[in-house]
Amino acid sequence: MREQFRKYVGMVPDIRTIPAGALDRLRRPEKPRRPFSVITASRLAPEKHVDWVVDACVRAKRQIPALTLDIYGVGGEQAVLEQRIRKADAGAYIHLMGQQDLTDRYQDYELYLSGSTSEGFGLSLMEAAGSGLALIGFDVPYGNPTFIED
Repeated sequence: MREQFRKYVGMVPDIRTIPAGALDRLRRPEKPRRPFSVITASRLAPEKHVDWVVDACVRAKRQIPALTLDIYGVGGEQAVLEQRIRKADAGAYIHLMGQQDLTDRYQDYELYLSGSTSEGFGLSLMEAAGSGLALIGFDVPYGNPTFIED
C-alpha cells in the first residue's frame, strides 16, 4: 500500500495494521469441563452450516449418550434449526442459546465444532482455542486452518 501511494499520489501516509481480534488473556477452567459437551458459535446463516453440526451431534449421540450441544448465535436460520432439532427429537441435549458474551463460557465445554465453509478470521475459533478447547472444522481457506492442526 505504501508503494502504491508513493507511486500514484507522491506521498506515503501513516499506515497501521489493526488485528482482526485479540484475547486479553488465555482462560482455563476453574472447575472441570462438562464431559462430552460441544459448543458452536456463529451467525445462524446457511454458509455456517450449523445444520450439519446438529446432524453430526444427533448421529454422535447414538455412540455417546452423554453428549450435549449448545449453539450460540442468532440469524435467519434459527427457525430451520429449531425445526431440525424438534424433528430429531434432540431438544433434551441440543440447545439454541441465543446471542451471549462467551468470554467466560468456552471453558465450560470440551469441544468446539464448526460446520462453516465460509470464514474470515474466525474470532469464535480464536476464543475457543484461547480457552483450551479442542476444535473440529473443515479445511476451508480461512479461519479453521489458522487454529486447527491436522
